[in-house]
Amino acid sequence: MIMIILGVFLFIMMSAIGGERGIASVFSVFGNIALLVVFLYLLAWGYNIYAVTLVCGLAFLLITLFAQNGLNFKTMAAFVSILIIMVLLGIIGTFAINMFNIGGFGELYTLDEDMAFLNNRIGINANGLLVSSCFLGGIGAICDTALSVATVEYEVFSNNKNISENKLIEAGSKIGKDILGTTINTLLFAEVGDAFFVWIIFVRRHYDFVELINSKSFLQNILMLVVANIGCLTIIPLSAFLTAKMLSKKGIQKQESQKISNQKKN
Repeated sequence: MIMIILGVFLFIMMSAIGGERGIASVFSVFGNIALLVVFLYLLAWGYNIYAVTLVCGLAFLLITLFAQNGLNFKTMAAFVSILIIMVLLGIIGTFAINMFNIGGFGELYTLDEDMAFLNNRIGINANGLLVSSCFLGGIGAICDTALSVATVEYEVFSNNKNISENKLIEAGSKIGKDILGTTINTLLFAEVGDAFFVWIIFVRRHYDFVELINSKSFLQNILMLVVANIGCLTIIPLSAFLTAKMLSKKGIQKQESQKISNQKKN
């Protein structure tokens, strides 16, 4: 009951403060939740982890970017940038996870007595699941960063159609650097908050440094944090570059169309 009340309160607040954009955000959240449920069922039914992750990841991006912000140069530039970065993160995550074989339950869980009574053989590749987690774990922060950079460049271009590509890239990179620190700290506290149980056990069981860096549970949390941060770092120059290219091309096409129309008038 309390969850329903909180959900209604959240909807009212987002509608009151965000207006139409706030309502669109609410529906995009519900859409992502529904998609997440479908995603989990597909994994549970034994479909290929990588194919399901890729398709659902694309769907998450479409809902988050276009359903909420519409189809325009900003969202298109952010979408293309995020796709490239997510492929990069998938490659990095797959390489690191398979090289060190850190998927599945960590030693903290396997030492618990309750684990002896659970059948943890679910028939799904544990390393693949961790790759999927790394692929989707930082998608929200990466979307925010990419869209922020693209929005700044779009606004700058809207106020000065004759601005050069380099100036647009400089403007996007500057705002990207400004939000980088807060984004990384957001990811840090989100990951630490999610893993409070793990960190408390580390303290209670008096793990030393060698045991800590050899702990599968520790490595899993650190890997997801590092991969997400790499995504937020690399998305800044890429989205700045692609947005500037797209906007400059738009400006050139508009100038050419104006020249043609002026020639016809003359």
